Amino acid sequence: MKKNLFLNLFVAFGLFWLLPSMVKAVNPTYICEIRNDAQISSTEYIFDLYIVHTNPGAVATFELAGIQAGFTYNLGVLPAGATMSATIIDGFSNLALCLQPKQANLTVVATGIKMTLAAPQCGAGNGTIISTVAPGNCITRIKLTSSLPFVANSQFNINWSFATSPWPSKVYAYLPAYTNVTVNANHVITNRNNPVLNPPATGPTAYAVTGSGSYCQGGAGLPVGLANSETGVTYTLLKGGVAQVPTVAGTGAAITFGNQLFGTYTVSGTNAGGTTAMTGNAVITENTPVTPTFAQNGPFCVGDAGSLALTSTNGITGTWSPAFSTAASGTTVYTFTPTAGQCATTATMSVVVNAPVTPTFAQIGPFCVGDAGSLALTSSNGITGTWNPAFSTAASGTTVYTFTPTAGQCATTTTMSVV
Repeated sequence: MKKNLFLNLFVAFGLFWLLPSMVKAVNPTYICEIRNDAQISSTEYIFDLYIVHTNPGAVATFELAGIQAGFTYNLGVLPAGATMSATIIDGFSNLALCLQPKQANLTVVATGIKMTLAAPQCGAGNGTIISTVAPGNCITRIKLTSSLPFVANSQFNINWSFATSPWPSKVYAYLPAYTNVTVNANHVITNRNNPVLNPPATGPTAYAVTGSGSYCQGGAGLPVGLANSETGVTYTLLKGGVAQVPTVAGTGAAITFGNQLFGTYTVSGTNAGGTTAMTGNAVITENTPVTPTFAQNGPFCVGDAGSLALTSTNGITGTWSPAFSTAASGTTVYTFTPTAGQCATTATMSVVVNAPVTPTFAQIGPFCVGDAGSLALTSSNGITGTWNPAFSTAASGTTVYTFTPTAGQCATTTTMSVV
């Protein structure tokens, strides 16, 4: 009986000591990453720290108890004589206030950046429950500032540190006891951008110059521009190599320098990277106006049909003013106005409309029956024509003869009575 009691006590005592080693606690796992790193000025660089809970199936809740971090970076980003400072940027962390890193927690040391634990600690039940949705919770945003511009073409290569210098990165959770759950491999830089710092500026892109053509003397000229442009670039128009004013700022789209008079134009673009000549040029010519020419019309006789040509002998079309008319005798000055779009001047033509002339003749007769005689075919005032009826002395009496001027003479008919 005593032997069995001793055996049972021995087994129970052994299990008391073996049980902790047989039951292994499961810690929450996480990914802690550097992301959103960017250069924001020639001397400033920012990056964010995020943490996300990755095993909610095994550990339903990850209550963050504290986080500290160390960062190494390429010391070669600093030019000779420059110093580095680090700043916590407020307003980005979404951890409980008692967990948020403060400026006092951040220090620049010889080998990198040191971020110590926020203090005092929150206490179990007051920490932040870490999100299971990537990218998780923002721990903080850090800005690194150099006293001199970063070395051109260098990179920060910001990374986690787990050594005592500059500082070991660690993550703590309430399980519910304050527990170090750090896994070095879970501190990553997968989404780090690592941009090239202060890359040398490049000159503007060359775009095509637009605007060649011709205009009529006295006109406003033609527009000269660029087929495209870039913001941050100042464009200068040059006429025969001489810079014109004003310059035009790039917009990211086509630009114009407005109307320009005759000449050869080029364009240059300037930014911090230098000056670039744009491609091609614009050649603008000025045309001398053509004077329309016309065959002279007239003279006309009152009432004659007639018109003025609407196209000049040298090909200019247009209209006349006033409207052509032969209703009255006299001289009228008509003005020809070219149709718009033709490089031509106005022209004038004086057109004469004559009043008809009355032919005059010396009176003939009287005649005796059978006498020889005739009627003159040209009047004493130079009008030619014919008489009707044919002249005759075959019978006695008075005959009225009508004189009709030959066509093309501005003259009226007339009569003569012959006895």
